Amino acid sequence: MTDNDDRARPDSPPPARMSAPLAALGLFCTFAVPAYIDYWIVRIRWEYMAAFPEDSLRKPPTISRAMADVPLGADMGLALSVCAVLLAIGAGIISLLYIRTAAALPLPEPERRQLAWRGLGIFLIQLPVSIGMVMQSVYTLAIDNDLHMIGSYLLFFSAAIGQIISIFVCVEVLRQCEAVGTRRALGLIHPVATRMRTWFAVCALLLTVFYLGLFVAKDVWDSATLYAVYVSTEVVVIAALMAYLMLHAVEFVLILRAHGRSGAASRKPASPAEGR
Repeated sequence: MTDNDDRARPDSPPPARMSAPLAALGLFCTFAVPAYIDYWIVRIRWEYMAAFPEDSLRKPPTISRAMADVPLGADMGLALSVCAVLLAIGAGIISLLYIRTAAALPLPEPERRQLAWRGLGIFLIQLPVSIGMVMQSVYTLAIDNDLHMIGSYLLFFSAAIGQIISIFVCVEVLRQCEAVGTRRALGLIHPVATRMRTWFAVCALLLTVFYLGLFVAKDVWDSATLYAVYVSTEVVVIAALMAYLMLHAVEFVLILRAHGRSGAASRKPASPAEGR
C-alpha cells in the first residue's frame, strides 16, 4: 500500500456530531427567521396597498417602495436588521455541518478540504447578503436611494452566488454518497435533503435571472402587466433565495431527534431492579 493509499483511508475518524443546543439554534436561524422575513415582506406590501389603494391599483408597490412610504417600514427595517445577523449565524452553523462531516469521512485529504471549504462558502457568501439586508433596512428609498440600491444589488447578487455554492456543495456530498453507496445520512448531511437543496437552488437561480430580466424590461416597455409581474416575482424570488438555508432544517431536526433518542435510552433502566 502506498502513502497515497494510507492518506485515502485514515483510521476510523470520529463520527460527526453537533450538540442539541447548537442544532436548535441552527434550526431557528435558518427556518424560523426566513419564515419571519417572508411574513414581513408580504405584510408591508399589504399595509401599503391598504393605505394607498388608488396608487397601488395604478402601480403596485415594490417592497422597497412600501418600506419607504408606510410608517410600518421603520419597524420592518429593525426586524430585517436583526434577521440579517441571525441568518449569518445560521449560515455559520450550516457550514459547521459540512466541515464536521468532511472531518468524519474517510476521504483523501484534498477531497476533505474541498468539501470543508465548499461548506464554509455558505457562511462566507451570507455575510454580503446580510450586509445588503442591513443597508436596505437602514437606508430606505426615502433616506438615500443610492445606498438602498447598492444594498439591494449586494443582496440579490450575493444570494444568487450562494445558490451556486450550494449546488457545488450538494454535488460533492451526493458524489460521496454514490461512492459509499448509501442513501442514509453521510456524517451530518442527509442525501435526500441534499437533492432537494440542489433542485431548489437551480430553481432559485432561474427565478433570479427571470427577475433581473423583468427589472430591465420594465424600464424599456411601459406595461402595467409587465410591472405587476415584476413586483409579484420579487416576493417569490426572495423566498426562493432563502430556501436552500431553510431546507437544512431536515438535518437539524434529525440531529435533535438523535439527541432525544439518546437521552431517552440513557434514562431507560438497564434492569427491572434499577427501575424500582
